[in-house]
Amino acid sequence: MITKKLRLAILSSTLLVSAESSAGTIKLFSDRQFFTLGTGISITDDYENSNYHTVMSDSEMSAVLGETTYFTYGGNIADYNNIIPGFGVDGGHSYCSLCYGSFRLSFDNTSLISAGGIYGLGMDITVNYGAIPFYKYTANITFGDGYISSFELPYVVPNYPAYPIYQFWGITSDLGIHSIDLISYSSSGVDRTFLHIDNLTIAASPVPVPPLFVLILTGISMHVLVARRRKTQEKMWSASSPHKAMQNTAKILSLRI
Repeated sequence: MITKKLRLAILSSTLLVSAESSAGTIKLFSDRQFFTLGTGISITDDYENSNYHTVMSDSEMSAVLGETTYFTYGGNIADYNNIIPGFGVDGGHSYCSLCYGSFRLSFDNTSLISAGGIYGLGMDITVNYGAIPFYKYTANITFGDGYISSFELPYVVPNYPAYPIYQFWGITSDLGIHSIDLISYSSSGVDRTFLHIDNLTIAASPVPVPPLFVLILTGISMHVLVARRRKTQEKMWSASSPHKAMQNTAKILSLRI
């Protein structure tokens, strides 16, 4: 029989993967809640801002929130590859680079930059599939120290016309994430691949608990423990004192009389 602790351990292993690499400690997430718990202050773009339009240039796209720099390549339209279609989570908008082109998201100018980049990056992927089964987009991440690594993204088949069907993908690194390239398997021909993302989240590292605060909490806990122990000892002493014993004897004698 699988114990509760073992079930929780198995579940955690499917939601978070941690590894040491040239980019420091990297953690991958498939659950937004776990990602949120492992990061600090964050900014999420749900692509519902009124300044977004159906077709936009890289500079126009980057200027809406000013936290992420968009650069598209591999599409057919020069500098106007950014598309804000439907197909988002809960039936809202999403983002794609002509929906089959490669693109780069950079974090040079974000308000959350630290150690050469952001600490965490997450997104809901509503579409990631190809005309030929299992062809899909992959992610190349450049970390704060210049190290580049490739990562698999979840394969998500669109559920036309009903939405949403999506999967969360997130990553954190203590060396910072400078940029992410989302690479299309092919932007032409019968093997063309498609990608839609929503709720793009950039995050700072979690704020550590100050040592002084830890000492204060420890002191309070010790004070409460001592007070409870003293109260227990007083009750025990009162119950075993000679005066109490005489009172109990008197009660027994009165009952006999």
